[in-house]
Formats: sequence, structure tokens, C-alpha cells
Amino acid sequence: MGSINDISVASLRGTGNWSNNLFDMLKSMGYEYADKQTISFNESYPEIINGAICRSCSYSEIGEPEIEYFLSKAFLPIFIKSILPSENYLSLLDIKQLSQATQVTELRSRILTSIHNNGIVFKPEIELFQKGCPKCLRSDVSAYRWIVVFKDSIIQLEKESR
Repeated sequence: MGSINDISVASLRGTGNWSNNLFDMLKSMGYEYADKQTISFNESYPEIINGAICRSCSYSEIGEPEIEYFLSKAFLPIFIKSILPSENYLSLLDIKQLSQATQVTELRSRILTSIHNNGIVFKPEIELFQKGCPKCLRSDVSAYRWIVVFKDSIIQLEKESR
């Protein structure tokens, strides 16, 4: 038998990450309230965007779901904190509107620019490198994480050192 933590409410396509992360955050808030009679809001930005890299030629890809996961983790706590205590709390269910809010689209654009500037290929697909590296055709590929660094008005993606 599974638990409520095993439930997802949407696929990872489109706004699915937003729906799943909203559900997860509300579950956590409900548990925290039941356990401690308090609710806290995490307002720190995530620091990592996941993708894939070829270890042979360094060809890299980041998919749309990874960007939407990052954006939803960054903005949902802010939206929940501002909307949930209001009479408009049901507007939290309009995931499409939340994911297209001005500040979200601006950060999405800046992230996509950084991806392009770093020579990383943006893919709308969920599965990256399904059949090996499209550049060198080797199968020496792995999941990879880029650290998101905010400097002034520029977003930089730095390779995570392992």
C-alpha cells in the first residue's frame, strides 16, 4: 500500500510539474499544520537545473520539464504565500495562469538565454539522450546538474563539479 507522497496529479508535460509541485507543497503545509499548528513558506530559489551531458564530447541538453520544475519550485511558494490567505485562494488552481505570470515568463526567458549562451541544447522532450549522444553517437551519457547563479541581472549556468 502506498502513501499520499506516492501520488502525482499530472504528467511531466506542459504544466504538469507545476501541478505536481503545488500538490506536494500543499501536502507538506497540511502535514506541518497538523503536526505543529504552524505553516512556513520556503522562499529560497532552487539552485539546480537538471539535464544530460555526453561525457565523451560534452554535448549537453536541458529539457523543458526540467526548466518548468525549477520555475515551479521557485515561484509556487511565493504564490501560495500571497494567494492562500486571501479570498482568491482558488486561483491557485489556475496553474496555466500561474506558470505564465510576468515574473515567471521573464525568468524563463533569462534561463533559456543562459542555456543558449552556454551552448546547451534546449529540448521540449522529457527524455534526453534516449539513443545516445546525437553529436558523437556514443552512449557515454549521464544525467547532469547545472548550478544556477544569479549575478546582477544575468543568470549563469555553471557546471557542477563532482
